[in-house]
Amino acid sequence: MRRALPLLSALLLTLPAAAQPAEAEAEAEAEAEADAEADAEADAAADAAADAAADAAADADAAADAEAAADAAADAEADAAPLTEPPPDDTPVPPPEPASSLDLTPPPWGFWGLPRWHIAGQVDLGFLFLRPKFYFGYGTPHETFVALEADPLISGQGVGAYVGLRGEIPWGWLRVGARYFFTFTRSFLYALDSFDHLQVRDRSGPPSRYLSLEAQVGGSVPIGPVDLVAEWTGTYVTLVEAGLFVFEESLHVVLDPPFVWSGAFSVRVRFGDDEEFYIQPGVEVVHLVDRDDFILRVGLRAGVRMWDDLEIRLFAMPALISPDSLGAAGGDTFLLGLRWRWATDRPDATVEGE
Repeated sequence: MRRALPLLSALLLTLPAAAQPAEAEAEAEAEAEADAEADAEADAAADAAADAAADAAADADAAADAEAAADAAADAEADAAPLTEPPPDDTPVPPPEPASSLDLTPPPWGFWGLPRWHIAGQVDLGFLFLRPKFYFGYGTPHETFVALEADPLISGQGVGAYVGLRGEIPWGWLRVGARYFFTFTRSFLYALDSFDHLQVRDRSGPPSRYLSLEAQVGGSVPIGPVDLVAEWTGTYVTLVEAGLFVFEESLHVVLDPPFVWSGAFSVRVRFGDDEEFYIQPGVEVVHLVDRDDFILRVGLRAGVRMWDDLEIRLFAMPALISPDSLGAAGGDTFLLGLRWRWATDRPDATVEGE
């Protein structure tokens, strides 16, 4: 009996220790089962989502197939339908607008622009001559203006300058001014009844230099493609010693100072598609007042307008009747050159529709 008691005590002590591993094992098995169930549920959810996406894609494909079938049926129906012409348009056509109601207003400016303050000029250039002119004034350049005119004078005979006032309108012009010229190829001439071209080149006398006061008025009357042109020029020459004659460069005459006047008349005929060509025959009469004699010149001018600011010019006005035998010095025998005109602030814009 005493031996059995120790054995019983040892058995009782080992029972709790044996029971603890069994409980831990049971808990681990329970957790594994829970994890397995969660994984199974997640797999089931993923499978359901994949099935839903597949169903949606199948529905979209079916809708696209149905739409394509509908389009094909519509095309087939359109091809099978007979062609029909549209009904005629019975809307009345309005009559054309009469020409009198069209806007034929010319542009507000021409080639040279609107009236304004400006600097303008022209250059005559040819064989052995250069004749520039400069204007500072107000108006439409080269058309309708009032300006101060300054012309440097450069030639093979000498140098000088002209300064004055000038006004122009489309059918006329007026200028007044003074011209000073110093020549290095001529002298003042002693009084004779007649002169030839060698005598006017004589440099044995006092050097020729003079001042002339000038006034000129002119105008033109258009009659269709023809212009009637006339001008008158009066000149008073001073700074010449009494008893001496002088060769006046601008008029190409030998005069007994101080008075000389000239008048010219010509007929300008314009032709061409844009009237770019012209020919202008005319006559000029010069009265040598104190010599009490006349000079008659007959000739023509002609030209071609290349652009509004550039033209080719021909000028020939020889003396037919004269008290002197000056040859080419007695008039513009033959001049061929270019005339270029310019002005500041000229507009480059064109009217829309031109």
